[in-house]
Amino acid sequence: MTSKKSSTVATYLRDILTGGVTHDTAAGPGLACHSRQLSGLGWHYLAPINLPRLPHDILVAPYVREALTRLNPEIAAAPERADEVLYELRAILRSARSDGLIKANEAMTEWFRNDKTMPFGDNHEHTAVRLFDFENIEANHFIVTTQYRAQGEGGSLCADLVLLVNGFPLVVIEAKPPLRPSISWLDRASTIRQQYEDEVPELFVCNVLNVATDGRELRYGSIGMPENLWGPWRALDDVTDPEAAATVTATNMGMLAPATLLDILEHFTLFAVNDKKQLIKVVCRCQQYQATNLIVDRVADPNAPKKGLIWHFQGSGKSYLMVFAAKKLRLHPALDNPAVLVVVDRVDLDTQIGNTFHGAKVENLVKAKTRAELKSMLRAGTKKVIITTIFRFGDESAKQEANRLLRWTKTRLGKGKLDEAETYLLDCAELLAGLDPNEGQTLRDRFAALHQRFEAAAGKALVLPEPQAVASEDTGEDSEDEPASAVPLNDAHNVIVLVDEAHRTQEGDLGRKMQAALPHASFFGLTGTPINKRDRNTFNTFGAKSDEGRYLHRYGFEDSIRDGATLPLHFVPRSSELKVDEASLSEEFSQMTGGLSDIDEAELIRQATRFGVAVKAPARVARVVADIAEHFRSQVRPQGLAAMIVTYDREACLLYKAELDKHLSPAVSDVVISVGNERKGESEYLAYKRDRDAEEKLLERYRKPSDPLKILVVTAKLLTGFDAPILQTMYLDKPLRDHTLLQAICRTNRVYNDNKQAGVIVDYLGLFEKTAEALKFDEVDVGRMVASIEAVKQQLPEAMEKCLAFFEGVDRTQGEQRSHVAALNKLGSIERCDAFGEHFRFLSKVWEVISPDPMLTAYADDYSWLARRYKAVRQSGGGGQQIWQELGPQTTQLLYEHLSFNIGALELEDIVLDDELFAVIQRTRDPDATAEELATKLEDYLRTNQGVPKIPDFLARLQDLKKKYEKGMIQSHECMTRLRNLGKGAFAAVEESEREPVPPPVRPEDEGRAKLSELFEGVGTVEAEIVEMLVADIDKAVQAERFPGWSESDGGKRPMRKLIRGVMFDHLGHADRDLHNQAVAYVETYYAVQKEPK
Repeated sequence: MTSKKSSTVATYLRDILTGGVTHDTAAGPGLACHSRQLSGLGWHYLAPINLPRLPHDILVAPYVREALTRLNPEIAAAPERADEVLYELRAILRSARSDGLIKANEAMTEWFRNDKTMPFGDNHEHTAVRLFDFENIEANHFIVTTQYRAQGEGGSLCADLVLLVNGFPLVVIEAKPPLRPSISWLDRASTIRQQYEDEVPELFVCNVLNVATDGRELRYGSIGMPENLWGPWRALDDVTDPEAAATVTATNMGMLAPATLLDILEHFTLFAVNDKKQLIKVVCRCQQYQATNLIVDRVADPNAPKKGLIWHFQGSGKSYLMVFAAKKLRLHPALDNPAVLVVVDRVDLDTQIGNTFHGAKVENLVKAKTRAELKSMLRAGTKKVIITTIFRFGDESAKQEANRLLRWTKTRLGKGKLDEAETYLLDCAELLAGLDPNEGQTLRDRFAALHQRFEAAAGKALVLPEPQAVASEDTGEDSEDEPASAVPLNDAHNVIVLVDEAHRTQEGDLGRKMQAALPHASFFGLTGTPINKRDRNTFNTFGAKSDEGRYLHRYGFEDSIRDGATLPLHFVPRSSELKVDEASLSEEFSQMTGGLSDIDEAELIRQATRFGVAVKAPARVARVVADIAEHFRSQVRPQGLAAMIVTYDREACLLYKAELDKHLSPAVSDVVISVGNERKGESEYLAYKRDRDAEEKLLERYRKPSDPLKILVVTAKLLTGFDAPILQTMYLDKPLRDHTLLQAICRTNRVYNDNKQAGVIVDYLGLFEKTAEALKFDEVDVGRMVASIEAVKQQLPEAMEKCLAFFEGVDRTQGEQRSHVAALNKLGSIERCDAFGEHFRFLSKVWEVISPDPMLTAYADDYSWLARRYKAVRQSGGGGQQIWQELGPQTTQLLYEHLSFNIGALELEDIVLDDELFAVIQRTRDPDATAEELATKLEDYLRTNQGVPKIPDFLARLQDLKKKYEKGMIQSHECMTRLRNLGKGAFAAVEESEREPVPPPVRPEDEGRAKLSELFEGVGTVEAEIVEMLVADIDKAVQAERFPGWSESDGGKRPMRKLIRGVMFDHLGHADRDLHNQAVAYVETYYAVQKEPK
């Protein structure tokens, strides 16, 4: 055992993991310790040469066998059973290429979580097979190794570090030093994602997570996760500025601590179906892991407060946090199979949360769709994950609650919110059905009228519950005059309530009702916006006094932007002529935005008359929509992103849509609103009446980059809970503030791609001119979360000067070629190139955000020249993805527009293969001259390559095309397109001719097929065609099922003999013993795979 000093990034990380202690021989199970102290994070280091495996062995099979024997008494009693388990596991490894890597990883994870069984018990009863011991960490074998070579069907690789637990490679780490300043963790992550996972997917079938680092910054992600979504790991109290962190530390690697890694594997790994119906793997972000464990630890501690408040900024993964918490709480042994209630405050959020839980395949999941269902589940002690709304709790008498529900139903019908109206009607019907038939007639009459209105609006019959007997003391039901809270619905202590958007559930006395119904439950409130001190009910219900700031865990907007979980927000003020007159705002504005709740939405309508007339004035609507259309055309659509228009009300939605269709294709936009029936005031909205399925299909189209639908016009729907990362710009023309405003604008802050650098809010009401008034929160940093675009503009001059300073003294009047050579000489070293690239990358982000603002005109020539330098250096440099990225669409357009094209100076390959360049040439150059010059360049290229097959044919076609053009049979633009197509074909022909034919490798299996063919042909009565198919099927089946060492054990030979016998029966109708034995002998000889060393 020795201690070594780190000399590379890989060895530096190894020493953090191991404490610098290495082993020459295999260490036993348990955490690594030195002098009775944990060594590093607890990993044992073993050099790759000392691992008992070969490159084609993904698993370290001897370690797997040892773990199976150590953790499973049934296997310890019959060690050969370990080979049967290995056979099953290797089949999953092979399935990665046929079934897909993520599906194979999901199948392997089921084994890892000890969810699979084998018939190893008495009388062949199935017993669980344990691959890991999650309760006793010391019972597992933790090895870190370097230079882990892995070979698969598609290639081979050598990973810098691999973490093995019980012989399974759970973590792959790429940790190389930056060979130049621009090289970063992102390049390492791309190596894993775009190379390793594709070439050797077998290595990642066991994967929990991957890690990429350059020694300065470290990020982790799951298989299949785009690199821009990889995240950092931080300690609970970490407030370190990432720019100040010079090196990776043990804190940054906290997810690799053995106990944490196994916790992530067991509780924080999900396999979900995304919006594209694709299976994806989700591994927790650091804040989700920390908050979940704080919740679980608090619930499990009998002395801890039975509540907690969690603030995680909008867009940072709060829904998945609830999934992780619910799953871990349900599995906690000390909680005795608890009930977990997930409570939301709106029916649409009920659907969204339900979809998230269903997509994540959460088991024992139910939805309490009515008040009666919720009461029944709680009284019966249902121990499942229950999703419901806050409104299904209540403590009034039956008459009181029925009256309240009828008021809400009427309001929702008036707003066209049919889903919510239906829920309230069903709840009310259950209450009325339990009343004495001689009582509550007025309520029944009101119900009948609203019932009729609903069915007319919804176009469907509402199935109502059957009348019930009158409640009495003996039934255990609530009597008419007895408050429901007098008898709790469930007084168990193992009930945990997770409340989404906690501040909204405390309106009125709804929070008190929920607590009264569950007097001994633990309550955890989650919110995407900070809670103000004036929201006393929220703090009283969820905030423990012992928690700092009354928050159990907080993850603010600055944290999420620092970690790349969300994007910053910029607001763009519009000209004063588009705003509503200040006199129209005053009193109505403060009334409409001053603390109104969802429950009081109906009041907003009555207060809005004067303001609504001003906002929807035809002349103003025309000007605003024209401005929106121009902004969308110039700044949103070129980047392949989407937008949302938030209007004053439903009428405004229709006005804006009609006006928008005058400027853009009708297919570009659509309206999403709630629609009621055909009574007065509703018929005009029927064109936008959709059921849930139809609306979801519309939103799926909106999320697709290829779909023309890129603008949604809304007024209330989609302002909370809606998740569409493609949404970049919100055109805000509705007075909102505080929680509602913050939730709405954060629809734009989701991470998407490199073109989306920030969420953009175009402000038509001047809401952000006084940000402190629009967003009144105690958290001071919230006021800084929305930055004016003017602040971005102020950064442009300095950023431009810093870039130009690299080329001081370069005479740009000498022409493009000479100035380019001089510029390259100025850059000189790789370090200076990267420094320029970093400065220009910042400048280009500023430019893309501002463009096409008129202020850019003065800078356009300088910026275009700099962009060409950046593009040239990027193409020649390679690597450094954080700095050397593709130019944004606004920059690309400017770059080509400012080029003075000299076709003779351009390479033929650039003209033919660069779509953007060719389009600009067609648009800006004289077509006749360009066609002639292009034909000359193409002919020179073809004559140079006349010896290549197919080129003479291309030359003949070129001559024919020139004749047609000269005779006026085709126009110049068509001639240019045909010339380009000829060039593409010629390039492909030359490239194909340059490929050296690679002789197929000679393999033992080829000789085995020949021997089998000879064997079956010797029978004499079997047709040649049958022999060919028989041999092909044996070859295919054997190669699919074999594994290293199969031919050296009975456990491997038996299934192979059975397999060959079955194939012979399929083709021959029999399996002659001698013939079968000889075939098996050939297979064992020629299809053997070398067994791993012991």
